[in-house]
Amino acid sequence: MEKKQISEVAKLANLSERLLVYKTMISTSYAFIVWSIIFTVAALATWSTIFGPWFPTFVKA
Repeated sequence: MEKKQISEVAKLANLSERLLVYKTMISTSYAFIVWSIIFTVAALATWSTIFGPWFPTFVKA
């Protein structure tokens, strides 16, 4: 192989490795966003289930 071809193959390998890392970072951040939304909704649902019956008492006061 010529030096130029080796350089092109190295650039392509570097690009493919960078794209793989980028894809992993994006999927991890999306997973964290989904996880945080689910746990926020779960916490709100739990609190509303526990304290929901008391809300009319607080509103009347």
